[in-house]
Amino acid sequence: MSQPASHDPTEGLLSLAEEGRPRAAAALTHGQTRMAYLLASEATGRIIFCREYGWLTWTGTHWSPDHGVGARRELLAILRSALRDHLPDTVRAAKACRSNASQQGVLGIAADLPEFR
Repeated sequence: MSQPASHDPTEGLLSLAEEGRPRAAAALTHGQTRMAYLLASEATGRIIFCREYGWLTWTGTHWSPDHGVGARRELLAILRSALRDHLPDTVRAAKACRSNASQQGVLGIAADLPEFR
């Protein structure tokens, strides 16, 4: 007898993330996690996270440590864009990420995403 199909949204999220589709994965999440996936969909190739050095920014010739300044700039651009989004959940998530603590939370989640490795 076969197992019934799972309707666990976590499976779909993990599948999309593994396929390198962070924007699609963002649609399945909320709050800081949604913003982290949107950051991954927009800033891949411009910033990466290294456990030893922290956030690095691409200068055009090499990766340069910048103490998170580039990552924060990218995140702020994503938040501004998200506030104009047509999806209420995205607008709500962006509004919830106005404080320094919540933005650090987004960057902490993003640091673990494969797009930033």
